[in-house]
Amino acid sequence: MKKPLILLLLLFSALTLTQCSWLFGKKDDELELPPATQEGKGTLGFMLNGKLWVPKGFTGRSNSSLSYDPGLNGGLLTLSAYRIEGDEGQYITIYCGGVTQIGAYALSRPNPPGGVVYFNSNTRTNTACDYGDGSIVSQQGTLTITRFDLTKHIIAGRVEFTLIHPECDTIRATDGRFDMELQP
Repeated sequence: MKKPLILLLLLFSALTLTQCSWLFGKKDDELELPPATQEGKGTLGFMLNGKLWVPKGFTGRSNSSLSYDPGLNGGLLTLSAYRIEGDEGQYITIYCGGVTQIGAYALSRPNPPGGVVYFNSNTRTNTACDYGDGSIVSQQGTLTITRFDLTKHIIAGRVEFTLIHPECDTIRATDGRFDMELQP
């Protein structure tokens, strides 16, 4: 009588634990790009060199944020996010000036006419690669705003870019999308 009960409990436990992704969250290989919405859902993601990149981890502040200052650089949009996994961290910030409406905005270096991307990948003990030095990093990309609603505090859109650093791997972000509420 004890053996069937123990086996039943083990089977129940195994089934419960494997089916409870709502309790433990999804594994990285189960994650997917967030849908391209325009409702202020707080989503951000892109494919980084062919692999999914979504914000992850917590350092005491939100792992993604969006701000907009209409009085700076003709309308400065700042999109920031980080991903921390174990001892590795990746940080991205996109600055784009001249943002005043729905449309496409260039992200380019050297000599950025509108926007720039800063990307940093490191471990907790040393910086592995910093793509923030505009004197040596080449970049091309586009930030496309698909919803620009300052009344409801929602900005949504798409982003793609390529960063080339002479001493590091090339970074290619594709299929990027974000749907966020503005932070004060």
